[in-house]
Amino acid sequence: MQISSQSRSGRDAISQSENSVSCIEFASDLIKDLADDLKEVEDANEKERKESDFSQVSIELEAISFVSNLVSNANIREVLLSDDKLLSAIEDLAKESVSYQVQHASLLFLANAAKWVITSTEASNGFVDTLVTSLLSVLDSSQIRQESRQSNKSSGLSSFGDFSKSHEFNENLILASTCQVLAILFPKLSHECMVKVMETISRTWNDTLNFHIFSTKKTASKTRNGGLLMYNISSILLLSIGSERVHEVMNEAGNIEDI
Repeated sequence: MQISSQSRSGRDAISQSENSVSCIEFASDLIKDLADDLKEVEDANEKERKESDFSQVSIELEAISFVSNLVSNANIREVLLSDDKLLSAIEDLAKESVSYQVQHASLLFLANAAKWVITSTEASNGFVDTLVTSLLSVLDSSQIRQESRQSNKSSGLSSFGDFSKSHEFNENLILASTCQVLAILFPKLSHECMVKVMETISRTWNDTLNFHIFSTKKTASKTRNGGLLMYNISSILLLSIGSERVHEVMNEAGNIEDI
């Protein structure tokens, strides 16, 4: 993973290695197994316990980062993006993992894949629509924020200014990363997807404002990355300027009012 993250020459060296196929298969199997374990555990408390120990998923995190870095290599990208089971596993981890670190790493993979999608003439609309559906489910499942993952994993300090390393990954970062991928895919969206995206991010915008303005317990574990989230939502809104399709969507009942 360290070699793949250093430079293009490092990624090229991996792709040209005779052991590259076995390394990629090993990493892919780790990711698929992690996603399978997630599906097998139905009880939310059991999921929390299973992923609470960071060391238990550290090698899987390395595996996700490894394949994510290699998406930029043309030869390996073709292998990775043709593996439907791997893509499905990463989407599941981005949506359902109890670990913020795993969710974030999975979203970074999807962001790197999305950068290729918008420059490829061969990428199908079905791939984009499927990916957008998964991303929107991340936003929809997080908007009400009734889950208590943030406070459970905090240091116990209630100071707004507590920005320790443990608070780097939180709900806001996951939502911001999701919006980042949506912004990359924006030029490729069908009208139907455009409607869903604009409706969802308008709700997320409103929900985020309410959460930060009216929340009584302002712990850093909950509020960090709030500015990044609002910036990424704003980026999508700026991308929409000048698009007649978006104007039609935003003029539909409720959207402009929510923003």
